[in-house]
Amino acid sequence: MPGYLGEPNYSRALYETLDEARALEKIEAAANAIGSKTMSLQYLDALRTLGAGPATKFVLPMEFTALLRPLVNHAERAGES
Repeated sequence: MPGYLGEPNYSRALYETLDEARALEKIEAAANAIGSKTMSLQYLDALRTLGAGPATKFVLPMEFTALLRPLVNHAERAGES
């Protein structure tokens, strides 16, 4: 019977899920202890790594899109009139 508690695959999956949950808790605890400057540096490093790949892509940081919001709002208002 699939999913039976005594089944080895079920136990293994349960332990793997618990291990993943513990790992995520550790990551969250570490992230909460890090300052915002460190997180900003990590963010910039991640963007640099993304841009270094051979694929063609556009990466727009959220800060950049937030800067564009007033322009988009203005264009929407202009289109309505």
